[in-house]
Amino acid sequence: MGVDIYGLRPKSEKGEYFRSNWWFWRPIWAFSVLLCEDILEETTMECEDGTVIRYHEASVGLTNDGFIIREEKAVEMGRRILEVLKDEKRFKDVVKRVMSLFAERVDSDGKPMYHLSREALREWAEFCIDSGGFSIC
Repeated sequence: MGVDIYGLRPKSEKGEYFRSNWWFWRPIWAFSVLLCEDILEETTMECEDGTVIRYHEASVGLTNDGFIIREEKAVEMGRRILEVLKDEKRFKDVVKRVMSLFAERVDSDGKPMYHLSREALREWAEFCIDSGGFSIC
């Protein structure tokens, strides 16, 4: 099982769609939230039936319920991730902090169940920048 993330107004093919399984996605999202805590806030979404749902944007990545991150925040998220990817010391520090959140989740052989790669983060950042905002389904 995984998450499917769709660009709301994609500016390129990179911004149309991003998919990840949960074992990679949760660390990717935790990495994103750690870098963007200051821009993520409580907001609302109106459903087709008129129901209004209040949620905090930091929790968006923990479900696949269709919650939305607007374009300006998506772009800033992607920009910040790319910035950290250029700084090896900072990158390692953030990865260490993120992966410590998942350290106790190991398989029967004692190997970590959650993973985080530089390439997955780069793809995610590029998606964010070109997505025009996104919805996680």
